[in-house]
Amino acid sequence: DPVELWTTPTSQSRINKEYFESTFGTPYRVAQLIFSEKVPGTSFDENGKTYSSILREENMKQVYHVQKQLLETVSARSQMNKTIKLSDVCHKPLGSHDLKEPVNNCIILSPFQWRFSEYSGAFFEDHTSSHLPTYLDLFERCGQLDLSPDCFGSYRGPIMTDTVFGGYDSNSDSNLEYLTNSRAIILTFVISGEAVHRDQVLAWEKEFGIFMKEIKMDNLTVSYNCDRALEDELDRASHADIMTIVISYILMFVYVSTTLGRLAYSPAACFIQSKVSIGLVGVTLVLISVNCALGITSYFQLP
Repeated sequence: DPVELWTTPTSQSRINKEYFESTFGTPYRVAQLIFSEKVPGTSFDENGKTYSSILREENMKQVYHVQKQLLETVSARSQMNKTIKLSDVCHKPLGSHDLKEPVNNCIILSPFQWRFSEYSGAFFEDHTSSHLPTYLDLFERCGQLDLSPDCFGSYRGPIMTDTVFGGYDSNSDSNLEYLTNSRAIILTFVISGEAVHRDQVLAWEKEFGIFMKEIKMDNLTVSYNCDRALEDELDRASHADIMTIVISYILMFVYVSTTLGRLAYSPAACFIQSKVSIGLVGVTLVLISVNCALGITSYFQLP
């Protein structure tokens, strides 16, 4: 846990954090994806309007497909052998109003979630329904009216334009700046931070990381992050350092033996003249001193 690793129980920041969590509850966690083009393309025109190249249909289909997989197929197994999906670990500020599709209760910040109650995100699945708008029509309407109840997401709350489009000038005078100059599409999944869900959340976030590493996209790159990523990176770095430490001790042993000793041609005199025992004792003393230092600092709860 980075909090336990880098802070002491008596630090003011730690005290403030514990007070906040005991008063208001544990903060939620976030899993976020940022899609951008491998090679920036040229803008395109449709119905007399100019759109950023990342909004081309082939790109949007890939983004939508990834979102659909995260909502429906990515799952983990709990310690009780229960299947854990996003709907089990997401943050649901308004409770479970949709019992048929539990994932609709989750805070999901995505342009495909705009007007979800009406269109259910079926922009690339049902081209025969004449009442469905194109995704560009939806982006244009709700990007300018993101606080309108008509454009609320599935969780019955707003999805702000600058949380789902990136790389454009949000201070521009143009109301359609996000459509003409966006360079990234952002998907954000808000995860529960409650302690009772921690094991399930960690299990799902692990599968989320595995799923994201396996994604292959034609002309898009995707960067992703989740709260577990820092803990996983610390764990990976710790295990990666083991080999470095082992090699350093071997080199220390060889250095002491060869510097203080002499090369012996007789097997019987080799261990005496090469001072192998001195090398072993030196390495052993270093290991003992490190463990003593850790024990003393831990006993007195020193950082």
